[in-house]
Amino acid sequence: LYVLVGKSYAQSEITEIKYGVGAGISNSYIWRGLKWGGIGSQISGNINYCNFNLELFGRTSFYDNYRELDFIFSYKGKSFSISLGDYWSKDDDPNKYFTLKNHLLETEILYVNNYIPLTLSWNTVLFGEDFSSKGKRLFSSYLELCYQFTISKFNMECSLGITPWENSILETEKFGLTNLKGSINKEITISNLCMSIG
Repeated sequence: LYVLVGKSYAQSEITEIKYGVGAGISNSYIWRGLKWGGIGSQISGNINYCNFNLELFGRTSFYDNYRELDFIFSYKGKSFSISLGDYWSKDDDPNKYFTLKNHLLETEILYVNNYIPLTLSWNTVLFGEDFSSKGKRLFSSYLELCYQFTISKFNMECSLGITPWENSILETEKFGLTNLKGSINKEITISNLCMSIG
């Protein structure tokens, strides 16, 4: 369960810059099929200019020491997007943000079907602590197929994710199904406050 308690979007009157911020609480944090933390707070934000977007995501857990801070820079075309993300997470000393080995650099290529609400994404880790037990860099990758649709103002999503080979981040030793997800989300607007429950 995720409750977004605040969400705001705006656009500059002078330029094509758009930006938005949000904050919420979730009872657990599951990413690509693997649980990373329990109940906690999350923040998000983005700045968009033309086809370029900079996204921020942060999370802290209430009952364990897990912390995460991500920055994702992306370019969006007509039917595709490409992004480069910096992921930082730590579960013992949250002050070690500038410790390089605690960061992962990942690229994503996303294909969007313009006729049906179907997306296909491929993610690969380029830098960070991503090695096999023998010290070989794995280039851990993740492939996901996602279908999104709306019924009676409820936003629904079905997705399937796999690791094509050994993945140190998602803790798989070979090809495997790691994520099978279905979700329902609805936004409720009260005055200028937008709440999202899902």
